[in-house]
Amino acid sequence: AAGTIPWPYGDEYEKPQPLRLCYPNVILRDRAAHYFGVGDIVEPVAAWQEAKFEITQRKWDYVFRRLFYAYTPDVTSEPFCPWIEVANHDDTAGAMRNGDIYLDDDGTAHLIWCETNTDARLRDRFFPDETIVNSLEYMTLQSGHVRTRRTLARVAENEDALLPNLARFHVLEDGTLLVLGSFGRNLPSSALPSLIYRMAAISSDGGDLNWVDIPFAQPMPGTFLTNTVRGGSAPSSTIDLVGMSAEKGNTLGYARVRVEI
Repeated sequence: AAGTIPWPYGDEYEKPQPLRLCYPNVILRDRAAHYFGVGDIVEPVAAWQEAKFEITQRKWDYVFRRLFYAYTPDVTSEPFCPWIEVANHDDTAGAMRNGDIYLDDDGTAHLIWCETNTDARLRDRFFPDETIVNSLEYMTLQSGHVRTRRTLARVAENEDALLPNLARFHVLEDGTLLVLGSFGRNLPSSALPSLIYRMAAISSDGGDLNWVDIPFAQPMPGTFLTNTVRGGSAPSSTIDLVGMSAEKGNTLGYARVRVEI
């Protein structure tokens, strides 16, 4: 049926189940619809669930280990394409967080997300040979086919570097695609900032990103939102950010950034 989008099915689990895809980034344009979401299910591996309960004493145990993308060129007349699995860390109990989606003028979909390859609580017991790695990943797709994939930032455990937390896209008036991300220090003893926002332009040639730090006096922790073109905002050299205040509980914060290149 037109516009239907059944969940992917996890028949490889101990208890096979549909994978509900939550917290999606969605973009709509001229009846085309693009959906980018993360699997959100109860821990499917009984041994891992028991091990985490020993640590946390909490029965709440949802995991976010797989990312999927699907699109339809016309949501009124065509079904979505088969799910494309963007990333999967099921085997090592990792975690994913989708950040954003952008659709450029030639129909290329740009995806950005953060991932961790394994759970620090489970690593020593179940994956002793795994080095914990956190990264910021980027992919482009066109007509349902992957075109490129790049790692934009990467930090391994015991490395004194900035760890990516969340990233969004922003588009300037001239079409330049920017990445705006929040980062934190990887090591508690590090002299690096505990939280900092950084920005970089994505080059079409696949070159390294030139990150520029944004000197916020009170950077907003956790999830942040911007004046995205997905929400109807026009491309702009001004970035409006909304998030939770770093200074006052239950208080919304706002910041404005002027971009000059």
